[in-house]
This record gives sequence, structure tokens and C-alpha cells, in this order.
Amino acid sequence: MALTSEDAEVIALYTAESPICYMLNGMLSQMQCPEGDRDCIAPLTKRLLNAVRRLGQPYQGRGFRALYADAPPLLAAFNDYATHFAVGASVNIFQFLSFTTNPEHIQHFIKHNRSVILLKCDDLIGYDIDALSFQTLCGGPREQEVLVLPPAYFTVKSHPYKVNNIVHVDLVYHAKISQDGSYVAQCAPDSRDTQNTSSLNSSLSVDFLGASNAALSARDPTEGDVNTDTLHPDPVDTLTLLRSAPTRCRTTFTI
Repeated sequence: MALTSEDAEVIALYTAESPICYMLNGMLSQMQCPEGDRDCIAPLTKRLLNAVRRLGQPYQGRGFRALYADAPPLLAAFNDYATHFAVGASVNIFQFLSFTTNPEHIQHFIKHNRSVILLKCDDLIGYDIDALSFQTLCGGPREQEVLVLPPAYFTVKSHPYKVNNIVHVDLVYHAKISQDGSYVAQCAPDSRDTQNTSSLNSSLSVDFLGASNAALSARDPTEGDVNTDTLHPDPVDTLTLLRSAPTRCRTTFTI
């Protein structure tokens, strides 16, 4: 396994599902994340964000993510999926979000007869990091992984449905809101550490910590109905990176 840069090292560390991965996403997903936690993870968050942007291959297209839902908090969403994933409901995620571009890879997660929420999105925008992942570097099966940077704003496109132990949810990804809300969206390439960032809205967070991979949907022709003013995060200080700012949106749910 050869790593040629610090950027490659931090991506490999994250994709190895080390404790770093779960600590980082756990803190990013906290509601009203304490200032001390933000300060602890800000340097690593910034390094991972920048590494993915520099080394990852821009990707736009279909993504799949399967989430085990046989334990809280996702169990409640699984049991009452028609309410939690009603058409137009917002699914706002504030951690780094891994998808696979290969629907066959999802079979690995749904063959164990566990309760699963299968998120599906046809208009995903992220970075292909498959060649940089720990699994690929170690010669393991390629996951065809795409990483979506936080925050990621989605809405439910169509009525969810359940087949056996799998709840299927079609999502629409709101690229402009998500990208405008990102720390990296505020920074020129040569001044990432000196410009303002944007907050990650924790009041509407959906915590998918420790879940697997995801999803299929067409672009929503009514995407313009979403009130982007109420979803747009407010700018905050770069060093804290994750300061939360309460916002309102048309419809949302919290797991």
C-alpha cells in the first residue's frame, strides 16, 4: 500500500472505518454541537475536505446508500417510514456521506435479512474516491465509493415503499444549497484557511453515523418549490467551522 501525500493518507484513514471516521461524523452530526467538540475536529475536518477536493474525481450521477435500521434512532424512521419520508420532507445530513455508484454493491448490505433504509439519488454530486480508499489500496473489493461533502440537503421525491425488510426512499439532491453551505465553497484555493466558512445546520440533522452505503431517483421537476432562503446556513468563523444556526424549512424530520 503506497500513499504519496498527506491528502492520500487522510482519505485512506477515513475510508478504513477507523475510530477517526466515527468520531468525526459523530461530532459533525451532533445537534447543537458543543464548541469544544467543534474545535477538536475542525483541523481534521478541514484537512479531509481539502484532500477530497484535491484528489477526488468530481462525480455527478446515481448514488446508493443502505442504512441498517434495526436499532435507534433509525428504527423509528423504518417503522414509520411513510411519515418520516413523506414526499417533500427534508433529509439534511451534516457528516461526510459515502455512497456507492454500483447497485450490486448494495447486495452486500441487504442480504443479511436486517432492517434497511435504502436511499436512492440520481442527481448526486460528490467526489469519486474509489482509487484512494483503504479497501482499494489493500487490494480488497472495490466499493466504487463517492463521498458527498457536508452539508448535504435532500428532499424526498416520491412516496417511500417497503419490500420485505427494505424501505426504499427516492431523494433529490439540492446542489446549490449544499455547495453554498460548505466551508470549501467559501474559500479560494489559495486562501482556504483565511476565509469565512458556513455553518452546518444541526437543528435539522439526520444522524446516519456508522451506516453502510446507498440509492435511485430522477431529478425532481418541482425542485424549485423548495424555499432555499430558509435552508441556507449562515456564515461563521473559520476556526470553529461547525457553529450551528437554527433555520426553518418547509418540511423536515429528525432522526
